[in-house]
Amino acid sequence: MDDKAGHVYFLSDGTGRYKIGMCQLGRIDERVQEINGRQASRPIEKLWHIDVSDRVKVEQELHARFELYKVHNEWFQFSKDMLPDVQAAYQEAEQKYPVPKKHGSAGFSGAIALAVIVIIAIGWVVSAQNRRSPSFVVAAPEPEVTGSPISPRVAAPEPEVTGTPMSPRVVALETARVDCGKTGGMAVHVRSQPTDQSTRLTTVPCGESVTVENKVDGWSQVRFGSFSGYMASNFLTEEL
Repeated sequence: MDDKAGHVYFLSDGTGRYKIGMCQLGRIDERVQEINGRQASRPIEKLWHIDVSDRVKVEQELHARFELYKVHNEWFQFSKDMLPDVQAAYQEAEQKYPVPKKHGSAGFSGAIALAVIVIIAIGWVVSAQNRRSPSFVVAAPEPEVTGSPISPRVAAPEPEVTGTPMSPRVVALETARVDCGKTGGMAVHVRSQPTDQSTRLTTVPCGESVTVENKVDGWSQVRFGSFSGYMASNFLTEEL
């Protein structure tokens, strides 16, 4: 077995602090028990882990990727909104450094495959039972309608959109600061579009200033360094 292969885990202490660490293959449960027994002041829970061909390199890359959120050693502070980004980084690492199937345990890919098999099996059993024992549903009688019938509400047709789908309210250029009090000391993402699902372009640490170019529907179009994108307006405080 390759000595470099191993698990890279993601643990939580329940307070918004998370541990990105690694251990040898087959020792994940033992490692979590060890952390709970010697290092933890509160119960530590494993949220997920991946199996990779080079555990040290993957741990180093994840630490570097989330350096802005590091609290101490292997511990990081993340908001719940950031967890999907962290999980996506783990999945990318699992695909980039795959472990031979004979060595690894079921990580993300294995868990998904197992879940699909279980769902298919359950569906087959339910379908077979329905074929053997058909059931009949008796509909409840329609209540008698008295008085004037209710006219259905007809929705007004959607106006045809031409040009840019979202027309921002143009404002004079201003400077605003990422308010640490509003973000809880966390950095804020700059995204390509004014939605939480759009691509993340960069991250602005709290206390840093940005140039606000436009505002639209709770989002501010900002410029930070060489990046131009959108940031949630409620995290900004205008600088006088």
